[in-house]
Amino acid sequence: MSPHKVIFHGLDSDEMLTLGRTIEHGRYTQPEDTPVPIKVRLNFNGVGVDAIIPGGCFSFHYDLRLILRNFQGIVYVVDTTSNDSICRSKEEIEDIVNDNEISQPILILVSLLDASGNPSEEDVAGECDLSEIIAENNERVALFSYSLSNTKLNGFMEGQQEL
Repeated sequence: MSPHKVIFHGLDSDEMLTLGRTIEHGRYTQPEDTPVPIKVRLNFNGVGVDAIIPGGCFSFHYDLRLILRNFQGIVYVVDTTSNDSICRSKEEIEDIVNDNEISQPILILVSLLDASGNPSEEDVAGECDLSEIIAENNERVALFSYSLSNTKLNGFMEGQQEL
């Protein structure tokens, strides 16, 4: 059986690359700087997944929207570096969810800078103003928070298994 195919999408290509390489290697991995998309093989409880992760070429980010429907799932990584980037991420998520040609499951991943407080996904969804999107599309859209650092990895494996 061929592996499932998912695509990572979001505003912060560095975070997506770091996340993808960390999942691939099972430990924190600083990715190489790449302007083009990469394909990584991920394994979740024996289930193989081929993930396409965009590189740093920003113009490709917009072209990517045209091919989202060609994948079995979308992993949207919210850019939490500023309030503006959170708002832009929310707008993109709304556009994807409301696009009639895109019906695949969408996993929204939100990075926590400090996972020591361990807020619930509901708290994170409220903070990023995504609660309504998730509630209206609960069969198709899920949100998980994760921590990605060189000392502790939290949450992203559970989210990937959900997808």
